[in-house]
Amino acid sequence: MLVLSKHPTEWKSYPMMKDVFDKIVDNKTLIVDTLWSTFAEHKDNIDRWLAKGHHKVIVMNWWDEFRDYQSYVDAYQGNDRVLVLDHMASWLDICDKKFIEYKWEDVQPTSFDNVFLCYQGKWKHFREHLYKAIHDWEVPGQITLAGSHSLKDNIPMHEGDQSIYNPDPSDPNHYPNDIYSLGDLNVWNSHFLNIVTETLEGSSYPTWITEKTLKPIIGARPFIIYGDPAIYTVLKKFGFETFLDDIEWPEVNYEDPDVVPWHWQMENIKIGLKELQQKNLQVLYNKCLPKIKHNFYNWRDISKKQHQLLMTQVSEFVN
Repeated sequence: MLVLSKHPTEWKSYPMMKDVFDKIVDNKTLIVDTLWSTFAEHKDNIDRWLAKGHHKVIVMNWWDEFRDYQSYVDAYQGNDRVLVLDHMASWLDICDKKFIEYKWEDVQPTSFDNVFLCYQGKWKHFREHLYKAIHDWEVPGQITLAGSHSLKDNIPMHEGDQSIYNPDPSDPNHYPNDIYSLGDLNVWNSHFLNIVTETLEGSSYPTWITEKTLKPIIGARPFIIYGDPAIYTVLKKFGFETFLDDIEWPEVNYEDPDVVPWHWQMENIKIGLKELQQKNLQVLYNKCLPKIKHNFYNWRDISKKQHQLLMTQVSEFVN
């Protein structure tokens, strides 16, 4: 088996990715990992590999959004020796193996002093817009933003996994790389709604879901997505519960084609938070509790099921 990848070998996700394919792929299969690369970079290598006769190619992305997905599909449509994986549940598998284990009692709310909690790491423009706007809404809650444009509230964080990068704590832009934990539980357990600002601001295919969306599932909270709205559909397909109806969240209006989707979502978040501020959050949490428990107690089983579906799909293709 040959793997073409820019995936850093020191990342914990790399041996996980390689282990999956080592188990079921033979030496006539080329794995093309599209992380941080383009279709143009890989096409010649794919074509040369296919020219060898019975050799096969699997195109996938284990860590990041699948750029140029449609280019691969269009180029190799009808070629039964090329499998372009639209499986985007790799973060489920990563979190299943690496996320801190929490008991139910660990994540029970001690108060709802904060209507919302929104952990934002790397700076992105749509995240900064939300960060700045949310401070003007006068709704009790906490939001962070870090990165080269460092803006952050004084929220204590659990120093999470540092294997991906090790920022200098003396750097004013330093922010804990808290991928595999819920952070400081005193903060986590004082909020009602988790606002998830995903990696991508708009729609993509395959729909990309990361640990950001999984945190409120693992941490027993209702949540809304500031990002690709298709994430709700994918979560339901996997077997998770979502909460828009339960918390009576206002619908997003995308009527104006000249307004970017995240702008509509931000206005929607403003309306929704102000409405939540007027409600009894304990009553609302109790209303959501059956779905919250479903997500909390089943997320690992759902993760393993999605992983097995991937293994089956690849195994059937190779054999």
